[in-house]
Amino acid sequence: MKLLQIAIAAVAVGGILFSGYLTYFNLFGPGCDAAVISCSGGGAAVQIFGLPTCVYGLVMFSVIFLLALASIAKPKEERWYRALFAIAVFGFLFSGFLSLYELFIALPHPTSLPACVYGLAMYTVLVGLNIYLFRKRAQWARLTRDISHYAHNNAVFLMFAGIVFLLGSIIFVSGSPSIFSKLSTEESARIGALAQCLADKNTVVYGAYWCPHCQNQKKAFGEHWGKIRYVECSLPGGTGMTDECKAAGIKGYPTWVFPDGSRIEGEAKFKDLAERAGCAYDDVAQ
Repeated sequence: MKLLQIAIAAVAVGGILFSGYLTYFNLFGPGCDAAVISCSGGGAAVQIFGLPTCVYGLVMFSVIFLLALASIAKPKEERWYRALFAIAVFGFLFSGFLSLYELFIALPHPTSLPACVYGLAMYTVLVGLNIYLFRKRAQWARLTRDISHYAHNNAVFLMFAGIVFLLGSIIFVSGSPSIFSKLSTEESARIGALAQCLADKNTVVYGAYWCPHCQNQKKAFGEHWGKIRYVECSLPGGTGMTDECKAAGIKGYPTWVFPDGSRIEGEAKFKDLAERAGCAYDDVAQ
């Protein structure tokens, strides 16, 4: 049976490496490489409460790995096995929901499988290994009986939790940022003035619809993004770069090009954009 726990730990390590790479790509990468399509399968990275979902995946895979080690160190303690199973099932449901969302709502025509689908595959393996582990330990019947007993005694709570999950899913799918954050009138006016100045100064930003850093830049400008002179570089389906962007020598996204020919590659702060374009800067927050 120890081999099963080692297998679970090994799959968790794979998940840690996979979600860790995606976390770095989305949170710490300065921009998107024009030669590499987004790991989200041709669309912007899905976020929950301001964090890309790969961060939550990294946390869950890490917890599963630690629980697997705990079950190896103390094989007679039932709590480690049950915790392993619970986290694996939650990860399966979490990644399953996100996979459906990305495949049929956010990315109806993905150029590649979204990252969540790969996560779902790993969680499916983890759930299967955990079920097999319970059966090998002759504890599966007891586990299912306890789950049934808990569901029977907590039916009201589970119904309430289901309703909360449904409402949360509707809010999440709607993608309305105003639910969580809203710029003050003064701050919005400052950002709007900067956006208009950048447009008047013929400052252009080149980007790709699938790049999470471009999406972050767009969110920073909010409703004023429409004033920005934006050039889409990705061909439909993310299959290549447009001739215009090739001629401009674009190597990564976003790339801001100013009238004097200078550039800022990657996400740019308002202050840097204002100074480079020669716009007035009035403590625009970012």
